[in-house]
Amino acid sequence: SLRCLHFNTPASLFFPHGSISFGQSHTMDIGPNINGEVGMESLAIKVAEIYVPTKRRGTLDPEKVEVLAESILEDGQQTPIQVRRGNNRYVLIEGMHRLEAMKALGEDSIDALIVAARRH
Repeated sequence: SLRCLHFNTPASLFFPHGSISFGQSHTMDIGPNINGEVGMESLAIKVAEIYVPTKRRGTLDPEKVEVLAESILEDGQQTPIQVRRGNNRYVLIEGMHRLEAMKALGEDSIDALIVAARRH
């Protein structure tokens, strides 16, 4: 599939105005940012500011974290995690294994896409 080279993310995520559904619980709004550009806001955020919901923590695979950590050491972080803003912190939506790999490597920050998620 076509991918956005800057983030190695499926290009289908970068639609002009609209929304994309991820499963049954989240929808990501896509629209102009503060500069009038269409896409998602991306930045490096502090690992300590990211909250991982309890139900997500149970799906952690330590072997996958180790493989990702080795890949990040060799090639850098190829794909940003996805978070939303909430209660003076960021809430993880996608990328728990990447987040844990960065923690295991002792990194203080991680590249993330800031998305607007809403419950159905």
